[in-house]
Amino acid sequence: QMFCAVMAVFVLQARGTSALMAGRSCANAFQTIRRNAHDKIFSELSPPIILQDADSELGTRPVHVNNHGPVSDHAFSVAPMMDYTDRHFRYLLRLLSSKAVLYTEMVGASTLVHNPDIDRWLRLSDDVENPVVLQLGGSDCEDLRTSVKRASAYNYDEINLNCGCPSDKVAGKGSFGATLMLDAKRVGQLCDAMAQECGKPITVKCRIGVDDQDSYEQLAEFVGTVSQTGGVEHFIVHARKAILGGLSPEENRRIPPIKYDHVYQLVADFPSLRFSMNGEVKTYEDVSEHLSRGLHGVMVGRSVIEQPWLWSEVDSRIYGLASDNVPSRRKVLEAYADYAEQEISRMLIKDPKYAPRLKRAILRHTANLFRGEPNGRKFRVVLDQQLNTPGRSPHEILQTASGALFPETLDAGPGMKIRDAFGESISARA
Repeated sequence: QMFCAVMAVFVLQARGTSALMAGRSCANAFQTIRRNAHDKIFSELSPPIILQDADSELGTRPVHVNNHGPVSDHAFSVAPMMDYTDRHFRYLLRLLSSKAVLYTEMVGASTLVHNPDIDRWLRLSDDVENPVVLQLGGSDCEDLRTSVKRASAYNYDEINLNCGCPSDKVAGKGSFGATLMLDAKRVGQLCDAMAQECGKPITVKCRIGVDDQDSYEQLAEFVGTVSQTGGVEHFIVHARKAILGGLSPEENRRIPPIKYDHVYQLVADFPSLRFSMNGEVKTYEDVSEHLSRGLHGVMVGRSVIEQPWLWSEVDSRIYGLASDNVPSRRKVLEAYADYAEQEISRMLIKDPKYAPRLKRAILRHTANLFRGEPNGRKFRVVLDQQLNTPGRSPHEILQTASGALFPETLDAGPGMKIRDAFGESISARA
């Protein structure tokens, strides 16, 4: 290829082509050679090169991002997300961070009132999940009171009332979630009823408004009323309004415009209360910016699902610990496989028919651990193939899937960047 490139220059010059044109042709040829070499390095024929603490898309890695005074326990939390933040995913996240505050999926109060097997919804993975918050959904004082009483047997650190979910099932037919923001006095009563049944803090997760009730004044009135009548001192605010009856939950996460200033203004107007902010937080720089505005904490949602390993530096970069919770993803997979084996063994005793489904329910959460890494897609493909193969244990499944990855990728610690021999990040091709 190099010979052809050089010959092309001579041919162009022989034909009277300008030196500039010849130079461009030569440069293009060498760029092709360079790209082909890059592709070869990315292939399984040659491993990547690891540059620890190298500049990345997030910028140069600092010791930690919170340089704005003492770090609150709630500086970083993971949002409650249906179908995702079950106890299996929370266990995986706890392997990545010892400090992040984790939330359950929303649990309906009526579910805990009318079902005898509440362990299905409330059981924690021993004490390793803490700090962890139970999020409840409901609009009936007695149901919520009973739910909190039943949940008191479990080691949750706080109870959170969902006043932000916009789905038709919740805010429409269920008459709770975001709909509750239209009745602040009712929310205060619900929170007071829950507080009477436990000594744990009661918090509220809400939006900045609902439909046309979206002015800052209306948001401030909601916060003031709920804090006074319900004794709530911590509000987690998604900095978008909810549009009921017209948008899906997914559309409600991206179509209503973000208004961070509304949340910042709450911090200024209610100095005795604490506010955490949720919405479009995707980088450590985002976290740092919001914390610098006086927020008690920042809550991250979809980014944790899409790129869980990105947030493996929470302990050092946000909480200022000397080191992060886990040395490498190889260790994460080993520990998570141990956990999966224990959970499946327990299920084989309780309900053998459900054990195969449980295996997929647990291991599916590892699919994005290598997203944006060399052979990350291949890991996901092999993982799915292994999950569809009967008789495979969690250790066998994860070991086989991880065989698709470079050893350097598996052993890289938090903050380590995989680059090719030309110094270019190759994560975009994973």
